[in-house]
Amino acid sequence: MSRSIKNKYFLSHCCCRSEKKDKKIWHKAFRKKEKQKVCSNDLEGHVTTHHREVSDTWTMGKDGKHYYSKNYLLTSIKGIAKRFYKNKKERIANESKMFYRWVGK
Repeated sequence: MSRSIKNKYFLSHCCCRSEKKDKKIWHKAFRKKEKQKVCSNDLEGHVTTHHREVSDTWTMGKDGKHYYSKNYLLTSIKGIAKRFYKNKKERIANESKMFYRWVGK
């Protein structure tokens, strides 16, 4: 599984690799607010907490995702590799590494 690649190429819009910390904070606040509502004596009028009450997606690390075609990714990787690697053999080896790093699971 470590060498598997994605079939659909959705990449994030910014340099943040993961939203793990943001999601942990969000879920902690969500659970706390939900627990406070459940512990109150008014269970008949209980309404579940909406996720927008405890977090805002604009404050998280990523700004969303976008679909890129395989052709577009390969041409941009070739352009980047051409700028950084002058030796043809080294360039070809690093192009495949860059592609798998970008689209690897």
